[in-house]
Amino acid sequence: MPRLEAQVRCSAQVLAPHRLAATPYIRAHLSTHASKGKCLDQLVNDPGFLLAADPERLLRALALADVTETDAVKSASAFESVQYLLPGRAPGQAAAQLDLAARMHGATLLAANIAELPYQRPWTIAWGHWARLDRHVLLGRHANTVGAVAAGTLDGDPLAVSGGSDGTVQLWDLRAGAPRGQPLHGHARGVIALAVGEVDGAPVAVSSSSDGDVRLWDLRTGTLRSKQHSDGKGSVTTLAVREIDGKPMALIGGDDGTVRVRDLQTGKARGKLFRGHVGRVTALATGKVGDTPVALSGGSDGKVRLWDLQTATALIEPPIQTSGRVSALALGETDGTPVAVSGGYDGDLRLWDLQTGKARGKPLRGHVGAVAALGLGDLDGTPVAVSCGGDGTVRVWDLRTGAARGKPMRAHAGRVSALAVCEIDGTPEAVSGGSDGTVRMWDLRTGAARGRPTRGKSGGHGGGVTALTVGELDGTPVAVSGGGDGTVRVWSLRTGTVRGRLMRAHARGVTALGVGEVDGTPVAVSGGADGAVRAWDLRTRTARGEPLFSRGAARRLIRSLLRPGSVAVKALALAGLDGNSVAVSGGGDGTVRVWDLRTGVTRGKPMRAHAGGVSALAVGEVDGTPVVVSGGADGMVRVWDLRTGVARGKPMLAHAGRVSALAVGEADGIPVVVSGADNGAVSMQCLDRGRRVAVQLDAPAGVSAIASGGQVGWLIATNDGSLFAWRAGPN
Repeated sequence: MPRLEAQVRCSAQVLAPHRLAATPYIRAHLSTHASKGKCLDQLVNDPGFLLAADPERLLRALALADVTETDAVKSASAFESVQYLLPGRAPGQAAAQLDLAARMHGATLLAANIAELPYQRPWTIAWGHWARLDRHVLLGRHANTVGAVAAGTLDGDPLAVSGGSDGTVQLWDLRAGAPRGQPLHGHARGVIALAVGEVDGAPVAVSSSSDGDVRLWDLRTGTLRSKQHSDGKGSVTTLAVREIDGKPMALIGGDDGTVRVRDLQTGKARGKLFRGHVGRVTALATGKVGDTPVALSGGSDGKVRLWDLQTATALIEPPIQTSGRVSALALGETDGTPVAVSGGYDGDLRLWDLQTGKARGKPLRGHVGAVAALGLGDLDGTPVAVSCGGDGTVRVWDLRTGAARGKPMRAHAGRVSALAVCEIDGTPEAVSGGSDGTVRMWDLRTGAARGRPTRGKSGGHGGGVTALTVGELDGTPVAVSGGGDGTVRVWSLRTGTVRGRLMRAHARGVTALGVGEVDGTPVAVSGGADGAVRAWDLRTRTARGEPLFSRGAARRLIRSLLRPGSVAVKALALAGLDGNSVAVSGGGDGTVRVWDLRTGVTRGKPMRAHAGGVSALAVGEVDGTPVVVSGGADGMVRVWDLRTGVARGKPMLAHAGRVSALAVGEADGIPVVVSGADNGAVSMQCLDRGRRVAVQLDAPAGVSAIASGGQVGWLIATNDGSLFAWRAGPN
């Protein structure tokens, strides 16, 4: 072994300057040899090694190796969180993404080594305040929320299947940590339920959407085998796959309170409906009690019912009654006794003895908000339940003792909406999907013991950063941020630290911010989810005057009761116009309005900007003309003449989903707009040509705010609470 270790170290040193040009064999096997030679503790701090090694083999080596050195653990975490973005990228772009990940995970040694690489990076990170995520592998993203996840195998390889609110189904190779094939398209609405199984010896996935559409997919070919409708009175709410009498069946729960069974070979309904819930069926699980195939159904009525799938009869009467609405179910065995685990909208988990129908022990408490999904597994001989919830965590519970095992894993920037438990090469894993659109994989042995989710002690916002802009205060460049907690803070751009006390701006979250001057006084203007626009003196941190509301506010307030969110100020920017200070606001009603900050009244007519609401605004200048740039829920970016309110040119398609943030500035003397999206994508476009500049960034989470910081770079805030300075241009 010492000889092998020496050979690996020698190979790594010789290849270091030209690692990306190494032969395919060397790149494929270097990580395997490094693992056997016990060199990974040193090599994972080498960015050349991480960029050159085959990602699939390196992921597997990291999973099997005992990487314990502090810097190495952080470097490994950085690689695992970004590996899906690296294949196919130019060396400079890949190095830039790895540098961002290194800074996020506190891998300072790796970041320092990246700075020494001979590659020209298209962008760099000046500084950042980062939210902390526990170690995991980020597999990839959907455009929007992940609504369902299931795990299985394909020709002996571990596989996960995810469904998104964009209507797509994606297969994931869990060994490679990467997508398997292209997304499967077909659903007109978001995927809300998934299950995997076999039909005629072929591995399949069954997916359903809220409109009752049920689709059967061949997992080998990625093609649609059949399309059916649930035939229920309402939409499909959940589903499961189970073999009954040797035939593959889909169990479909609906909002009419029934469970239907369909033969996956013929597409026909089997037997009578299972009727047992008042209200919608909210959760399903299948398994065996003894030799009897059974299904568990949970409902909004708080009941859990156990069904014999062969006779379609209830096995427990009266049904199990939980403390509230059931949101998740799992079925398994503990020490030879069949048990069910239920999760509720109150955040509690309960363990039930399926022989008696009685609760075992006290409720398991830990989640804040609803339990979104459950899975059962075995961890070092101990039966465990794995749960995820609206608080963004994944938790592991010992089913024998009813106690939490380890501390919660911080999983996603937002709600964890789906979960599956599986095993990869003997290692118990959890696959989670979240409202941030990402699919992530967790080692249940190590991930559960990596500490409680935390946020940095840098004076951040409760509820994350929701708005951001920059300006100058007494000669010092500053950033002004707004949070979901309704507060506004001022930050020094030179040091990245908080300046002064916070301003309590709105009863609800701050949705938009702008900075400027009124009569020589530096001010910030904030817009909130309450529909108000407020002006603040940045020197004294006090409000200037009363909140501003647009004309017709009473009418808009009534409309908002019928259409929630339409009254909210979604975006805000400040500008000088013909000697006057003005604020530009964008609303949930799709309009852009201009306000005179001295008089508090609107100027001109509203600009009808976007279908689905204005989500972002920025102001600038093109050819000497003041302009406002708007981004919408329709993915479009539009440019408007600020004086006349007339659109300049055609709308530009910037993102596949909602434009979540905008900023205007210059790149090499060319006026540009930088836009961000909910899936973390950031792109740059020229304002005078509508073409895209060849600079792109994949942020760690959905982009919540962008601002131009001049020489500092572009300030980017993300939904996980991170804030960093991004410099476009060669390093």
